Amino acid sequence: MMNHTSNDSDFLKTLTLLYVEDDTDTRTQLGRFLQKRTGILITAGNGREGLAAYHRHRPAIVITDIQMPVMDGLALAWEIRNLEFTVPIIVTTAFEQTDYLLRSIEIGVDKYVAKPIDPNCLHKALLECARRLRIEMEKAELEAQNRQLQKAESLGRMAGAVAHHFNNQLQAVLGNLEMALDDLSRGENPTEILNDAIQATHRASEVSGLMLTYLGQSAAKRERLDLSGTCRQSLPMLSATLTKDVILEADLCSPGPAIHANENQIRQVLANLVGNAREAIDAGRGTIHLSVKPVSISEIIAYPCIPLGWMPLDNAHACLEVSDTGCGIPGRDIEKIFDPFFTSKFTGRGLGLAVVLGIVRAHGGAVSVESEPGKGSTIRIFLPVAPDVVPAPPES
Repeated sequence: MMNHTSNDSDFLKTLTLLYVEDDTDTRTQLGRFLQKRTGILITAGNGREGLAAYHRHRPAIVITDIQMPVMDGLALAWEIRNLEFTVPIIVTTAFEQTDYLLRSIEIGVDKYVAKPIDPNCLHKALLECARRLRIEMEKAELEAQNRQLQKAESLGRMAGAVAHHFNNQLQAVLGNLEMALDDLSRGENPTEILNDAIQATHRASEVSGLMLTYLGQSAAKRERLDLSGTCRQSLPMLSATLTKDVILEADLCSPGPAIHANENQIRQVLANLVGNAREAIDAGRGTIHLSVKPVSISEIIAYPCIPLGWMPLDNAHACLEVSDTGCGIPGRDIEKIFDPFFTSKFTGRGLGLAVVLGIVRAHGGAVSVESEPGKGSTIRIFLPVAPDVVPAPPES
């Protein structure tokens, strides 16, 4: 079996390395050594050239001298850190000054190699950086495989639930039609039976419509809405769905942030979120808190959002927040609650939050979930504000 050092050495030979050194002789001599041990070697004579090379080649590892003209190595490291937080950076210098060491630590430099450079010492530092990158890559691959397995599980659950639902409704349609034919043959009026068949068809059609909404394929007219106003108009209907032991509180700024959206779909999002909170409280006493406010990018990025990789394009967004004092969501289930038909309570239901995500995605927004078992949950919906209205976030 290949040992870790051999693994790291072989992996290093697949990587692109950027070496920045202003001394030509040193750069040439050490460059030959590095060329034999890395995949692709890019060299530069100062920090500015090094930064341009970094933008152009995006190397996996950076080695840079500190004392250089135009832009020194620590300034280069700082610029690279602002672009990519995880790329390993090794600095080399003939000066062992404390301020250099402190600045290197502040910037987040990975390794510090003193001049004159011992090639073996530098190679050891490179191998350590390569090991870290290799482990991170293997971890990312495992996570990607796990996401694919979860996606397959979600699709299987969705397909099974949809098939089960449609089989039930088709059974109701076929059964009622057979009874209607039987009534016709006896000269009886089958109106009531045919109405039951029609109702079963409507229920099947409703699930089809919800699935299309989840997939973002439902055509819906959009208009400029005051999000707080839409929520305020929905309060009586929402309160009517709650038991006397559950209190609905609302904190709706007026005027609220304006969004470009379909009003019925926003009401559907609100009803599903409040319904989910009501189920979390179950049969006990509890509180559901609904709020609307404008938020900035700096506030949004503090929360992990779904879909993964979503980033707000504009600074101003509207935030619709629903929190409850219910049972909370186990950590292993948070990523699954927006999957169609997923539920930790009972089988064969659970399109509510999937529809919420579909509507939010179609409107260019995202969802964030915070929860702790036994302490309730908070779901935040972030939606871009209407382009002609940019409300300022409230002062903290």
